[in-house]
Amino acid sequence: MITVKNINSIGWLNCADGSINLTPCIDDCGMAKFVNISRDEFEKVRGDKMLMKQKAAEVLNQKTHSNIETFVVVGRVSDEDDIMLFIDAVKRENAIEEFLKSVKYEQHWDGNSDIYIEFCIPLSKHLKNHVYTNNDTNETCCIEN
Repeated sequence: MITVKNINSIGWLNCADGSINLTPCIDDCGMAKFVNISRDEFEKVRGDKMLMKQKAAEVLNQKTHSNIETFVVVGRVSDEDDIMLFIDAVKRENAIEEFLKSVKYEQHWDGNSDIYIEFCIPLSKHLKNHVYTNNDTNETCCIEN
């Protein structure tokens, strides 16, 4: 269970959909976690680091109890460069669905080009110091319209 004491620092980022990502740095983790909250929720804690930490801990603890995992998803539209997203989802299919929405927007999908998902695993199952090849993660999807 994450408490305010586990959060060393916190910031926030505006999201394109109007929501806010709180960015708590937890314990010795070198990277902030993204904790998405509504703009209304943010306005209640804005400017107060302690309240922001409490809100982040509350949301993170809810995720822990609801079996939400963070998936690492890599893919692209046809001939574009790969993009990588960290997506919170209950299951792989939900992560792929969210990735498809993002990649279509980010890479200006024309409605006809193929979309490839080359990598989609829960971060908790990601092996440290392991070089992943297509053979390890080859569940490449080709989305056609």
